[in-house]
Amino acid sequence: MDKATDVLRLVFDAIPASTRALAREAGVSPKLLRMVRDGERRLTAATRDALVAALRRWEVRCGEALDALESADLEPEEGTDA
Repeated sequence: MDKATDVLRLVFDAIPASTRALAREAGVSPKLLRMVRDGERRLTAATRDALVAALRRWEVRCGEALDALESADLEPEEGTDA
């Protein structure tokens, strides 16, 4: 295994989504990602860059969703003083 394969495995373990979802967001084949993960193919700079861009988009969208959730006005729960 090379270092890029090890890093890609860390990515797969860390993201709360499927390989297929990441591949779709990155515009690459899920099979390619599985082959890189399994050591059958090497991670190219182009694939790495596509994955980084996809993860950055997710980071932005998740941050925006988090901000919206944190600032949401909620109705008090029934039976509580608020």
